[in-house]
Amino acid sequence: MKYIIASLVALACASSSFAVTLGTAPAVTVALTASTTIGGFKVVDPETNEISYEDEKITEKTDKNGDVVLSTTEYKVVPLVLRVGNAQLLEAMAEDGQLDVTDLKFIKGWSIVEVSSLDDAGESGPSGLFAVKKGQDPVEIKVEFSESYAASYTASGKETYTPATEAYVRSYSESGKQLTGVTFFGFNLQGVSTSSSKFVKGTFGKGAAAVSYEATLAGATKFAGISGTYYDEDTDESALAEGSISTAAEAVLNLETLGFASAQQPE
Repeated sequence: MKYIIASLVALACASSSFAVTLGTAPAVTVALTASTTIGGFKVVDPETNEISYEDEKITEKTDKNGDVVLSTTEYKVVPLVLRVGNAQLLEAMAEDGQLDVTDLKFIKGWSIVEVSSLDDAGESGPSGLFAVKKGQDPVEIKVEFSESYAASYTASGKETYTPATEAYVRSYSESGKQLTGVTFFGFNLQGVSTSSSKFVKGTFGKGAAAVSYEATLAGATKFAGISGTYYDEDTDESALAEGSISTAAEAVLNLETLGFASAQQPE
């Protein structure tokens, strides 16, 4: 996630009317684990063949008359680790009916991205975490961010203005880290988000369709040192959560290629 995770990318487009929705959609990579404890003794029901795990096993030794002469009780528990990445999150969305797939094997082609945009009228476009696939409508992923004032960063910027030409020249960059919290898919996490960003000017497209823009783009970021909990509503149980979430560097693109509606149609 970004250094200031919930911040939008500021895109100021020079064109007053354009048929593209400029924004960024860097890929998000989730690498989490949810750890709990289960019984260390495997038990198979002789009638149903159902498998369960018990933390206690009693073994009895009998004599020739069937009387118990020795009873031994053993206790054992072991960790159970569930690994959760992009595939598992997308499968969960598919099973919940959020993704248009008839079989989990069709989850291929879907990806998770963090979207930011701003149209040329100054109105915010789509932003947040989405599951996307070519030819499919984007599906928003419900996520809540909580940012702490505990942060350490460096930043520098400069702006010059020439009255004769009414021209501005701007530069800006920052880098640092911040204590951040995120809640999604039953995970309640806290860790340190590290990132950098810089102000850039560029042109998207070619010829008459080219659109000039100014933007503050983040580099590759990482939400690491994660610790927290995972809550399973079905079992009403919690597990220890650990891992990392990383986001690729931002680059300007046309969000319509990902299925987002046009922010503004040409006149």
